[in-house]
Amino acid sequence: TYTLTKKNRSREIVRIHFSDMNDRASPKELAPILRLAGSLLTDYCNGEKCPIIHCKAGVGRTGTLIVLMAAISEIKNGLKQPELLDCLVKLIIKGREQRGPGFVQTY
Repeated sequence: TYTLTKKNRSREIVRIHFSDMNDRASPKELAPILRLAGSLLTDYCNGEKCPIIHCKAGVGRTGTLIVLMAAISEIKNGLKQPELLDCLVKLIIKGREQRGPGFVQTY
């Protein structure tokens, strides 16, 4: 945990290191990254907090976590299984439009 102070305003920065997913690879197991995504949504996504997510290159693992968080959020808001695949594809396409073809690496 870090504390940044600027002009008498302080902000706490929490660094979370996730090591269960190697670069250019799928997660070793799905449960740990799903727990991380759920925890970030619960603990760090509200009106006052917003997570900054970044891996070394900022696309593959970052994109995977962002898409998982978005999908979990959509499910919590009522998305049903038949629409889930379409939702995931749209999220990945949008990410690739913004960040390039490595967003959510599929090789």
